[in-house]
Amino acid sequence: MANVSHPSFNAYRTGATAALQWLAYQQQWREHALKLLYRRLERDRAALEGTLETLRDARDWNEFAIASQSVWRNYLGASAALWQEAAVAALQGAGAWAGLMRDMAQQWQDASAGLLQGVPGTQSDSAMPVRAL
Repeated sequence: MANVSHPSFNAYRTGATAALQWLAYQQQWREHALKLLYRRLERDRAALEGTLETLRDARDWNEFAIASQSVWRNYLGASAALWQEAAVAALQGAGAWAGLMRDMAQQWQDASAGLLQGVPGTQSDSAMPVRAL
């Protein structure tokens, strides 16, 4: 037996699928943002602990300054890595968003065509939604 669905259900399914996919992308983005935040907290804690250690072990200002340089170098290196990862995630998120919108528009166009079947005066191409480029 063929699985045939009603055109209005197809239109509803298209909209609901797009909304749920958008929510899934948003959840993935939030999870990634929390992972980056956690790594930032770890970076900051390591810098504080490193500074405290250099302060405890230093015998004068010169020794403290030399030991602090490695702490700052590690901090700045970790910061640059986090910034790069955040930029890559932002670009990937924009690409995923564009792909979702493109797919949603195509699915909505297909569902709209099913809704318009049988409506008088809609048989010509001029009555159909915008075609893919």
